[in-house]
Amino acid sequence: MKQFLGRVMAAALGVVVGAFLIWTLIIGAASSSVESEIPSECVLVWNLTAPITERGLFPGIAGMVQGLGAPMSLQLVIEALDVAAADDRIKGLFLKGPASGIPGWASLRELQQALVRFGGEGKLILALFPSAAEKEIAIAAAANKTWLEPFGSVEVNGFSAERMYWSEGLKKLGIVVNPLRVGKYKSAMEPYFRDSMSAEAREQTLGYLTDMYEVFVDDSEAIGRFPQGALGQVLVDGGVVDSDRAAELGLIEGEAWRGDIREALMHLAAEEDDPITISLEAYLANWRAESEQPDSKNPSVGVVFVEGNIVDAEDDSQASGRLIADRLRDARLEENVVAVVLRVNSPGGSATASELILREVELLRQAGKPVVASMGDVAASGGYYVSCAADEIFAHPNTITGSIGVTGMIPDVSGLTEKLGIRAETVNTSPSADLGSPFRAPTEAEMSTIQELTNRVYEVFLDRVASGRGMQKSEVQEVAQGRVWSGKDAKEAGLVDSFGSFDDALNRAASLAGLESEWTMSIFDTEPSDWDIAIASLIAEEVDFVPPQWDLGVQQLGAQLTAETIQSQTRSRVLMRMPWDLVIR
Repeated sequence: MKQFLGRVMAAALGVVVGAFLIWTLIIGAASSSVESEIPSECVLVWNLTAPITERGLFPGIAGMVQGLGAPMSLQLVIEALDVAAADDRIKGLFLKGPASGIPGWASLRELQQALVRFGGEGKLILALFPSAAEKEIAIAAAANKTWLEPFGSVEVNGFSAERMYWSEGLKKLGIVVNPLRVGKYKSAMEPYFRDSMSAEAREQTLGYLTDMYEVFVDDSEAIGRFPQGALGQVLVDGGVVDSDRAAELGLIEGEAWRGDIREALMHLAAEEDDPITISLEAYLANWRAESEQPDSKNPSVGVVFVEGNIVDAEDDSQASGRLIADRLRDARLEENVVAVVLRVNSPGGSATASELILREVELLRQAGKPVVASMGDVAASGGYYVSCAADEIFAHPNTITGSIGVTGMIPDVSGLTEKLGIRAETVNTSPSADLGSPFRAPTEAEMSTIQELTNRVYEVFLDRVASGRGMQKSEVQEVAQGRVWSGKDAKEAGLVDSFGSFDDALNRAASLAGLESEWTMSIFDTEPSDWDIAIASLIAEEVDFVPPQWDLGVQQLGAQLTAETIQSQTRSRVLMRMPWDLVIR
């Protein structure tokens, strides 16, 4: 027995010692890159497959293990590019594609503008892609020289959106979806009760796709690197051209291997053997370590993120209504915070959670602290709901917004369970005690009751928008009905005040608060632990692809989003949500 206990104790001690050594190695590896200095002459390298989100690193190790990569914050990437543009040690920028880490088109627009500013300081930008579609072409428009790898092609053929419809398949399985919605354009639940796209869904989708494509072409050609009309010529040529034709059109230099770019990089870094390079992630870490901490006594503009599905649960990997409301309250109670920017990248979700967030926005304004909403790729339905009470709303022309409507569903799987020989027996104290049970069909009276609740939420939605935007309810009704708008059309409809970046919104919030002297930015978010940062640093060095769960724009895998929608529905019968499962190519 003593021998057995001795072995157990020895094994336990070994585990503890081993864990300590691993932890020491991780911390050492993570901190070594931060402590090393930036070389005096080097080229910044940005791997465009590295995932980018609004918040950057998700709190908690689970998020990193699931994603197999540590995302960078969009605003920190932009800030790093701006700092590098003025950093004499950085001689140029090398972009490696594909651009799969860039989440959506509004984010891409902000990054494209940051690259233009970088090049405007006289620094060369070189890019290499396996092939180039619209995202890569938008990046190439800001680069001095772009190459494709051998056998690469350029594809500029417009935007296309696909949506899966499950109705017939669900019927064959014995599953019936009983939809609830207000607004003829509110199409989030259509795939569950229709076998094809409605005319209204097709109309709104074509509308914002057309606007988004026009913004892409106009922005890319306005920079001046491409000959006028070159992008349109690719479309005339069939939408896809090889590298020779792309070079003729002036879109790229031609074909090259990665090794061929080495010579150009050597000229930039003035190194005969191997050009000295530093990754964007490493530069960002070093720059933040070198930066002086702002004076905490200075007034500040608070920043709170609303990213992902808006949910009731305290789930920090999504937009938790409770957690975001807590952060807004913290900003309200913080004496040095004089204004707040609400950065929104969300398709909506729970009506209750959205109301929690909106209430705190109203309390901030009542406390005399201006709130400016800054919309990212998507700020629709519940994402618009939480924004509408802000003093001002900033968006991009290609932001997806609007979707002022309400939807929901009650699934009935009794047909499936009957086919499988499974029965659910229920004991009720009243006829509707099991309302919402998926094992029976809802009665007409029950559907009528829940539809009335849905209608009430819609009326509240209209009231909130009318109050926040200073519009008549009838005016809101005209642009509501669940219709999804591009930022361009939303501005014309009075749902958005200005076009501008996150920085524009930040400066506007400071201006509304009357800040003229020095002020700082305070981010209210969960701080990642040392363990999170250490693991993320190690993972980031090994992973060279972008997992689909980091793609937070309107580009989502339909099956993945369907599961998320169903999970959300089990927690809240009434949703403020847009049809975010469109796959845009």
